[in-house]
Amino acid sequence: MKLRIFAVLAAVGLLAGCGGKAAPPAAGQPPAADRPPAAASTAAPAGPHLAMPDACTLLTVGELAEVIGGPVEQRYKVPDAKGHCRWDGQHGALQIEINDGENDPHGRLDAERAYHETAGDTAYPVSGIGDGALLITALNGTLLVARANLMFSFSYLGLVPEQAGKTDLIPAWQKALTLAVSRAG
Repeated sequence: MKLRIFAVLAAVGLLAGCGGKAAPPAAGQPPAADRPPAAASTAAPAGPHLAMPDACTLLTVGELAEVIGGPVEQRYKVPDAKGHCRWDGQHGALQIEINDGENDPHGRLDAERAYHETAGDTAYPVSGIGDGALLITALNGTLLVARANLMFSFSYLGLVPEQAGKTDLIPAWQKALTLAVSRAG
C-alpha cells in the first residue's frame, strides 16, 4: 500500500514537472504565456553595434595635412590595438583612441562632463559629430564622441593654432573628425 501511494505521488510529481499544467499565476500577474520574457541583467546598447575600426585608417595623411599642416607623419600605431593611432604635422597633432563596449555612451559623456567641470575644466557640447560629442578645452583640447557602442577620444586638437582656446571646433577639425567617425560605421 505504501509503495502504491509512493508511486502515485512520484507520477504526479513527474507530470507536474514534465508538461503538466503550469502553476497558476501569482495574484495580479497575467498567465505565463501572456508575460514578456524576463529582461537580461545587462542592457545592450541601443542601435547598431559597430565593430572596432582601425583608428589609423579613419583619416588619410592628406586629410590631416589640411588641419595640422604637412608633412604629416604617423608617429605610432599600438600593435594589436586597432583603436589607437597618432599623427604629427607641422602645426599640430592628432591622437585617436577608441573604446568599445560602452553600454551607455551618453551616460559616459555626462560623466566626463561632470568630472571635468568638477576639476575646473569646461566641457562644451558639439553638434553634428556622432551621437553626441563634448569638447574639453583643457589638456590641449580633446573631443569625446559617442557613436553607437564606441567612444572616440580625439586628442591634441588645441595644438593647431587656430583651435587653441576656442570653445567650438574650427571648421577644419569639424570636417575631419566628422569624416573619421562616419568611416567607423
